[in-house]
Parts: sequence; C-alpha cells; structure tokens
Amino acid sequence: MRRKTLIIAAAVLAVLVLLLAVVPPLLPLTAVKVGLAGDLERLAGGRVRLAALHFRLLPRPAFVLDDLAVEVREPGVLAGEPAFSCRCPRVVAGLAVTELLRGRFTLAVLRLEAPRFASRWGAAGGWRALGARLAEPAPAAGAEELPGDSLMTAGGSAPPWLRLARGLRLRVADGHWRLTGLPWLAGDLELRCWSGVYRLEPAGGGSLLRGGGELLGGRLEARFFWHRPEPAAALQLDGRLRLTGAVLRGLRLAAADSGPERLAVVQGTGDLLLELNGRLGEGFSLHWRAGVENLGAADHQGNPWLTGFTAASAATGYLAFREGYLNLKSARLDLPGDATVFSRGLIRYRGRLFTDLLNQVRVERLEALLAAVPVLGRRFGVLDGACAGEVNLVGNLEVNPVVRVRLTADRLAYRRPLAAAGGPPCSPRQTLGGLFAAATGGNFLGEVNLEIGRLDLCTASLRQLTLKARKRLNQLLVERLAAAVDGGKLRVSLAVDDLLAQPHWNGSLVLEKMDPLWLLPAWPFAGPLSGSLVLEGDLPAAGGRDAWLRTLQGSGSLTVDRGRVRPGKMSRFLFSFAPRLGLRAGDFTGPFTRLQLPVRLGGGRCYLRGFSLRGPWYRLRGDGTWNLAGRQLQLRGTIDYGRPGTAGRPAGGRLPHRGQFVVRGSLPALP
Repeated sequence: MRRKTLIIAAAVLAVLVLLLAVVPPLLPLTAVKVGLAGDLERLAGGRVRLAALHFRLLPRPAFVLDDLAVEVREPGVLAGEPAFSCRCPRVVAGLAVTELLRGRFTLAVLRLEAPRFASRWGAAGGWRALGARLAEPAPAAGAEELPGDSLMTAGGSAPPWLRLARGLRLRVADGHWRLTGLPWLAGDLELRCWSGVYRLEPAGGGSLLRGGGELLGGRLEARFFWHRPEPAAALQLDGRLRLTGAVLRGLRLAAADSGPERLAVVQGTGDLLLELNGRLGEGFSLHWRAGVENLGAADHQGNPWLTGFTAASAATGYLAFREGYLNLKSARLDLPGDATVFSRGLIRYRGRLFTDLLNQVRVERLEALLAAVPVLGRRFGVLDGACAGEVNLVGNLEVNPVVRVRLTADRLAYRRPLAAAGGPPCSPRQTLGGLFAAATGGNFLGEVNLEIGRLDLCTASLRQLTLKARKRLNQLLVERLAAAVDGGKLRVSLAVDDLLAQPHWNGSLVLEKMDPLWLLPAWPFAGPLSGSLVLEGDLPAAGGRDAWLRTLQGSGSLTVDRGRVRPGKMSRFLFSFAPRLGLRAGDFTGPFTRLQLPVRLGGGRCYLRGFSLRGPWYRLRGDGTWNLAGRQLQLRGTIDYGRPGTAGRPAGGRLPHRGQFVVRGSLPALP
C-alpha cells in the first residue's frame, strides 16, 4: 500500500511538472499581448513595442515581456529624439499568488533587467513628460491611491484588469540612464550599472527608493523614503544622495543657448553628499558637503581656466520648490590660497535667477588663488598679498547685479595680466585707465569701500589708500580716492553720468608734493608736483583715445618747486630753440627754482596761458597750445638768461640777455 501511494504521488508530481513546463507556453497570450501594449501606450502617452509575452508559474507566477521599447514625445513633435525612451530586453511582472487564486491579476513585483533609459532635460521634455502622463487619473474606479505626486504614485492610471499589490516593488537590475540637454553641459550625463528597489505602499503608508550605480566614474548611492503622515497631509520626504570618487575629466561645459563649447575639464575628482528632509509642495531642509580635487579646465583653444583647483564646501539651508528659492542659512567654501568664504542669504531660481548673498571673505594668499584660476590673471592681472572683508551680491548676475564690496588689506602688489608678458612695461596710467573703463562700462550696480595699507602698482607705490565709490544705474561716483605717493599726496573725485546720449563725467585731481614720474614716465621734469585740476568730458561709444581727448575740458594750475629738468627726448624737443640763442638743449638740464603751468583744456587742445620756468641763470615765460589728439605742440615766449656756469646774476638781479623763442612740432607720445 505504501509503495502504491508513493507511485501515485510521483505520478501526480510528474504530471504537475509536465503541466508547469507545457501549459504556460500554450496559453493564448497573443490577444493579451496586443491589449497590454495598447494599455501601456495609453498609460505612457507614447509608442510601445513588445516582441513577446510569456507566462510562467515558477518560481512565482509572472508575466515575462521580451524586448520592451517605450518612446514618449512632446505634444506635437513627431520627429527627432524622443523626450523619454526605454529599451529593456526583459521585464518580469510578478503576480501575487493569493490574488491569482481568486482570479485577479495583482502586480506585486516588477523587475527590469538591463534597461536603458534616455531622457531630455526641459520644461516639457524628458521624465517631466512621462511623469505628467502617468499622473493623469484613469477612468477606472476602485483603484487604490498611492502616496506622492511622482512618477509611480497615481494608482488610478493602472490598466482596469490589473491591480497594484500592497507593498509593490519595482526592481531595476544593471540599468543605464542617459540624460541629455542639461544646462551648461555640452555632453550627456550617464548613470551606469544602476540597480535598485522602488517600494510602493498604499495610502497612509510610505514609499522607498534605494539603489546605487556608477556616475562620472564614481559610485552613486541613493536612499529616499516618503510617506503621508495623515490622509490629507503633504508627503514627508527623507533622502540621502552620496557620490564618491567622481572623475570629472571629460566634462564639457557649453553656453546656455546651446552655443559652442566654452571649456572642457581635463582633470579632477569630486565627492558629494546631499541630505533632504521636508514635505513635498512645501520645502526641504537640506545639508550638503562637496569637494573637488586637482580640478583643471581649459577653453576650446587650450587656454587654461583652472589649474590644480581644490575646493571644499559645506552648507545647510532650506529649499522651497513651490516658491522656487534656496535659503542658505550657513555655507562655507574653502578655496586655494587659504581662502575661505562664509555665505548666507537667498537664491531664487524660478524664472530669472536672483541672489541676495552676504559673503564674508578672507584670503591669506591671493597669488595662490589666482594661480589656480589663471583666466583671471590673463584678463585682469595678478594681486599678491592678503585681504579680508565682505562682498554682498544682490540681483541677477547677468542683468544689473548689485555688488557691495568692503575689503581691507595691509599690503597688495599688482602684476600686469599674464597675456601682456613680453610686451611693453607695466604702466600705472594704463592700469588705472583699464580699471576706469571697466567700472564705467560694466552693467553692475554697487558700492566699493577699500582700505589698503600699501598697494604696489607696477612701478609705483600707493600708501594709505582709501577708495569709496558707488555705481548706480546711470552714474559712477568716486567720492574719495586718496593715497600717499612718493612723499606726497593724491586725491581724486569723479562722477560719470550716462543719462545723455554721450556719457558725461566730471571730477577733480589734487596733488600735494608728489612725483608724477610713476604715472607719466616721459614727463620731462622731476620734483615735487603740487596743484589741482578740475576736469570734465564725454565718454564716446566709439572713436578711441583721440575722440576722448577731443571732449576733454577743464582748468587748473600745476607747480613744481625746486625741481630739475630730466635729460631725454622730450626735454631736448622742448628746448629746441636753444641753438638760436647760442645755447644747447642740454644746457637747460639741471635744477630749477620753480615751474608753473596754468592749464585750460577744451576742444581737444591744452592751453598754457602764462607758464613760467625759473632757473639759476634763466627765466622763461610764454604761452602755448598742445593738440591733444595729434600731439602737435606750439610754444612762444621770451627768455632772460645768462650763461651756464656763471656765478649768479649781475647786481640788481637782471639777467644780461633776452631772446624770443618759438617751439613747433609733434610732441613725443607719452607711454
């Protein structure tokens, strides 16, 4: 009897095995396949292709889909790359056994093996288009509502013959995701070998996304959990995203309008940690840590932008999706050169980017920071030294930003831009002119307050430098620029108003016993220069330096006491009348008692009315004009003189000789 029972059991088992092997492939799934493809197309709002559909019983009842392809396009777009696409060689849809015994298809596990996703970034493209389709409620009634307003949360969108089980799990094995059209990124961003689990719970429960993969050559790990504390409450989200060992080499950054490539990252690694906690639709508290090591980048011509750039950042803040802003409560950025920036404030990203950030800055070695960012050195030159202060940025950085700067430094040294290496010597006059042009031509608004103990500017040194200036929408106002220069003092005030078609400026220059040679190396006189000038003019949009000189107007007086004539090309030109008097131009080279230059400027000319030069054996007086644009000089006057080397003047102080002099010609150019 026992043997007979075993034989019967073995026969039944053999029959069951035979049924499991033979019956599922014999099921008529052709109609089911066509209906499933149609349901998926209506669900996704795109095209769905399915090569084959099978049903299996072991290890658990499941539908098996072969070569699934999904394409979702933006409305009205029939050609080109789809907004979202998925290619999956095998999809296993596991069914709940207990529900299947009741005659119901209830999806419990959905497994995607080696899928390849692709999506485009954009307002209507990519995952946004697919998410909008899946979030549309289907006409089916009685479907369970899943928590959340995301891709997999609209349970009513399921086909009417399919239910979603409590605790539905979506498994992805060795997936690949390609995201195109990212702002400022010329290439695609790819997430490789991604494997994870997405667990869904009915209303009142929660959902969990957990997984990891390779991004930028590093390891990406993600864990997000969200649930609805109350039926009518917003979803509560807790998330953590970590990227370690990312290789940044190969990233190519481009303009926002998909223009030509701007720069490419040639080396560097990075890490990122991001943690979120909050409610969907309301906002999230966030914390992040990020850093880059040995970052290098160059433009399309090979010019380096960054070299060996290493930085680290840590911040906490609040991110509001609905209002579209990020409130930085505390942020720290460590940069090369022992530079540290502490920031707090607001960044509004919805619509036009808007910032209101207060940055406390401290830099111990400016030269090291600028060496890591050589593009700044090529454009603006290099500063050596240390500084500290505050920088406040308000507004859009491309459209009239407001910049408020307050910095102090003990000593700074300026070196000319690296691109000028091998060119003419660094000129303080050209450097100051470049800074003035940048200040008047920029579209920024702001205030600048600088206090520098010593500024070495090319061949000159400015000590106890203070600068207080404001830049408004239509006005640049330098309230105070004062410094000690070579034993003397320099003070400048300036106002530029561009309300008119030709921007107009006016200002004053006050000199107290300063040596002007650092500003005008070709100036033919040496000695302490004192005086003041009141100047004004227009800043033409075109025409260059000559057009600017033609608009120059002003007046003033300059005096040099107990100076000397410097031998040189310009001094020989000024005293070219000497041979007519039986003298040489070099006979005037030497000390003099006083030089006085009353100046009036207008119409592109400089008028010298009643200038005088007094020396130990001569006295020169006259008038003249100087064409500023063409550098044509005319001087006319009288000279009372003795002979060089004579001991003083005759009794009564009268010089024995008098003559007339005329000087005409092209004045050598001032460097």
